[in-house]
Amino acid sequence: MVLQDKLRLSNKKLEEYENRCKSQDEQTQKILLEYQARLEESEERLHRQQDDKEMQMKGIISRLMSVEEELKKDHAEMQAAVDSKQKIIDAQEKRIASLDAANARLMSALTQLKERYSMQTRNGISPTNPTKLQITENVCLRKKIIINLEYCPLNIWGKSLLGKIKARKNVSDLKYREPAP
Repeated sequence: MVLQDKLRLSNKKLEEYENRCKSQDEQTQKILLEYQARLEESEERLHRQQDDKEMQMKGIISRLMSVEEELKKDHAEMQAAVDSKQKIIDAQEKRIASLDAANARLMSALTQLKERYSMQTRNGISPTNPTKLQITENVCLRKKIIINLEYCPLNIWGKSLLGKIKARKNVSDLKYREPAP
């Protein structure tokens, strides 16, 4: 009997261990299922966040690209305006150079005229009684000066000199004066 009791007791303990193991397995399985559910939920949340971030990045990239296109367009428009202005400036510089050259020629002609007038006065030739050659030269010079002054908007004497030249028949009657600053 002792052996049977021991056997029964051993069987009972074995059953208890099996029940305890089964209970622990069930708890472990339950905990494992909970962790799996949490893991799946976390992964799903992470995917949603990644999708949201991707959407935000796509939106930002799209806005940056549109801003870049606008900037390129604005830059092209500004460059076209600058190029246009540069062409105008270049043309004006050429015109100024041509006017400077014309002005230098006029100044030279006026200086020669002044010297001629001085020489005539010194030599006793009356400037009011010029020879035919001088009159022809004066008329041609007068016409040349008038034409150059009319087409020279940047002349240094302005309309007053043009008016004086047109009013006088003899260019040598004009007195040379330095232009006002």
